[in-house]
Amino acid sequence: MGREPALARPVFIVGCGRSGTTILGDTLGAHHEVTYLNEHRQLWEDAYPETDVWSERARERVGRLELTEVVCSPERTRRLASNFYCETVATGRPRLVEKLPINNFRLRFINAAFPDCLFVHLLRNGLEVARSVDRMPPEANWYGHDDYKWKLLVDYAEGHEQYRELHPLCDTTRKRGLLEWRMSVEIAVDYFGDFPADRHMSVTYEELLDTPVDVIRRIEEFVGLSPSEAVHAFAEANLQRRSPVIEVTSLSDDEERLAGDLMRRLGYLRA
Repeated sequence: MGREPALARPVFIVGCGRSGTTILGDTLGAHHEVTYLNEHRQLWEDAYPETDVWSERARERVGRLELTEVVCSPERTRRLASNFYCETVATGRPRLVEKLPINNFRLRFINAAFPDCLFVHLLRNGLEVARSVDRMPPEANWYGHDDYKWKLLVDYAEGHEQYRELHPLCDTTRKRGLLEWRMSVEIAVDYFGDFPADRHMSVTYEELLDTPVDVIRRIEEFVGLSPSEAVHAFAEANLQRRSPVIEVTSLSDDEERLAGDLMRRLGYLRA
């Protein structure tokens, strides 16, 4: 689609919000070749206003949760690529690493816009994600202005039979977070199930914290970055668990309905 050659092979870190994508991006951002963009939403919104699901203008922009290849246009994608390219020029670091958790719902769109891109998918225990969402301060506006993002998540649930009866259970922020985790993770896991293995890798939050340097080395090799001692030192110093592990042996009735099947599928629910 006429992208700038210097933007070849952009790397997109994806994963449900509160899964550790920020600290993973910060770690890779310590690499001397990497321009790391941590939720620079304005770059997306400038080219594709409908990517906005958070701001006061989201409704005016007809913000959408899920985007597919259907919305891609050469002109708008060139603008988006140019926005990214300008960031790499400003830093003098040619490899783009971008992180925006909502992109789990937009993988088909991103792949159409950047057909040589790479994905690093980070997975975390859904109960830990829900707990983290629940702890977010009100000013973080997790579900968008006037709950706009949550309304889109409800619309998404309504449009998928397996979720249709679940959103009425979400009478707390924690339960909202658990349903968001399930829908976000399932769409990504299902998508990557048929995706070329040489263009995506999955990492768990647990292994990232347990063996940080080994995991970062694997990611460097996967995306084609030279090994960096600065990155490894950053990983060793910063990739540490800051909240207790939730050892899951059973779920409440609502938790079971909201996410039990996926928790088992990913090995987070132990007998």
